[in-house]
Amino acid sequence: MPPRKERGVVCRRGERGYILLTTGLAAVAVLAMTGLAIDLARIYVAKNETQAFVDAAAIAAALELDGTLDGMNDARTAANDTGNAWNFGHGTFENVTIEFAQTQDGPWEENPLTAVDYRFVRVQAQVNVPITFIRTVAEGATRTVAARAVAGQVQLTSVSQGACPFSPLAHNDSAEDNYGMRRGRIYTLRWPSVIKYGNKNPDKDNVCAGDRVDGVVEMAEMMPSEYRGYIEETSADVIRKSIIYDYQTYTRALQESVEMTGGAKSTIQRALVERIRQDTDQAAATYDDYVMKGKGNGRRIMICPINSGPLRGYQIVQFASFFLLPVSEYQQSGIQPFCAEYIGSGVLGSDRKGAASTPGFYVVRLVR
Repeated sequence: MPPRKERGVVCRRGERGYILLTTGLAAVAVLAMTGLAIDLARIYVAKNETQAFVDAAAIAAALELDGTLDGMNDARTAANDTGNAWNFGHGTFENVTIEFAQTQDGPWEENPLTAVDYRFVRVQAQVNVPITFIRTVAEGATRTVAARAVAGQVQLTSVSQGACPFSPLAHNDSAEDNYGMRRGRIYTLRWPSVIKYGNKNPDKDNVCAGDRVDGVVEMAEMMPSEYRGYIEETSADVIRKSIIYDYQTYTRALQESVEMTGGAKSTIQRALVERIRQDTDQAAATYDDYVMKGKGNGRRIMICPINSGPLRGYQIVQFASFFLLPVSEYQQSGIQPFCAEYIGSGVLGSDRKGAASTPGFYVVRLVR
């Protein structure tokens, strides 16, 4: 006898079994896909954490490079101090390697015999991410996630922010000789209104020690007395911003000329003193002493364009960093110069002199 038709769908016993089986298989598939998504998400987060670590570590390390082996040791310390943890701070990175090179393409060395011109750092790290569901279709209880980053001190040919508002005079036209500038010597940021030098006034010499050269003094004397060294706009506000906050009205570029503009010497003096007092080491007499003590925050370091002098149109031949002397060395009197110690290559945002043997304006960037 055929089944009696009722309203709605007729549900046979065999059909009820098929629906149950289909539902079970679908549930298993959904659970598997959910588990796979959880494992993949865990791997994705670990990858991001590892990449963030090596990026930060490479930048921190590159800022410490200064052309010395001690600087490399400081770079290793800085890289590891950036936060060597993953899994939201609960895991430790494994197989972290820190290598150095003179170019961004290598060759890479963990322990170079010299540090000169080693401007680039490569940091690599990896972690083993535990998995739960992927292991049902592939061998192993973990998946290795690795990341690498390369950062370095990249030389700039033009600067729109960070160059100081003074332009010291080059001593010769030889790039190989660093234009006659010598590390550790004292050079002029701004010349006095009346220059007293040599046989003219042997007891009242007011020329910075490194510039006591006939040819250099002659170039300085060719400039109008009110336009000797300062190259920014002359309002009190711009003078303060350019000295204290590295503000620039004009972009400075190699082979372009600077214009001597003067500026109120009293305003310049007060701004220099304020900048020096922003440093956490105001007492160090020399840059080497400053580095050895390790107390400074870099505020006494300025990166300035070096120019070729009036006979060659005040053309910028290089950028170099200078170390501001103690406050007592900066007097407001118009007959006194403002001097600073020549360091060499300058790295924006660093209290180090830079790893390059050739002076220039460098900035730390991720390059890979």
